[in-house]
Amino acid sequence: MTPPRRLSGRPGGLPRQPARTGGRKGPARAGGKPAAAELGAQGRAVPHVAADLGSLESVRSAAAGIRDRLGRGGLPPLRGFAGNAGMQYTNALPEGPEGFESAFTVSVLAHHLFVRLLQDRFTPPARTVVTTGDTHFGDLGHNLGMVPGPVRKSPDVLARTGACPRPESTAAGRTAYSTSKPATIHPVHEYARRLPAGIDVIACKPGCVPGTGPARKPAPALPRDPRDRWGGPARARAGPSGIGALNPG
Repeated sequence: MTPPRRLSGRPGGLPRQPARTGGRKGPARAGGKPAAAELGAQGRAVPHVAADLGSLESVRSAAAGIRDRLGRGGLPPLRGFAGNAGMQYTNALPEGPEGFESAFTVSVLAHHLFVRLLQDRFTPPARTVVTTGDTHFGDLGHNLGMVPGPVRKSPDVLARTGACPRPESTAAGRTAYSTSKPATIHPVHEYARRLPAGIDVIACKPGCVPGTGPARKPAPALPRDPRDRWGGPARARAGPSGIGALNPG
């Protein structure tokens, strides 16, 4: 068997192409049965482990399942992790079962927990890649003005709902997303310092990738408040989606 790589993200989103190419070299971990079936249609091994990245308990369960299969020899040595999943809501109020703000949970906490729970099972040479972004600029030149700039507060504040002004607004939902993406860079620096030798750590910014469906549901057709300049139909085209695709089931 060839080395597995774990990817997170929507079934129709950014991870699909890496999974297709990665599948030629080894199995990719996925949470969506249809995606796994499609990727395995040509005889490639694509096992999957279901996980809801909005729930840290679900992440722990998925990581335990992966560890168990590795320990029993059901998978070859683990040599890769790609933390790609992200979520954007139309306000900053959603929270997971542990009480953490949902966009921050999916982009930052869930991926961090996966890395921590699997780090001793990586077999060098291995690579951890986390998808980040340049939403911290919040301007037309860097992200086409699609999201406002992030709020800058301590992680314990950002991890809870209410960190953004007017958390019930569409602007707050986009701000929570734009805050969660650059927040992924900080743990990447720590991984580079602390993970064992032979495990490369990379923060990857794919640029503007419209159509990957990060939105949980469409934004309202018109802003509820005239100050909510980030509302409107131009921001509502991503449509609804579940959490991740090659990751959460």
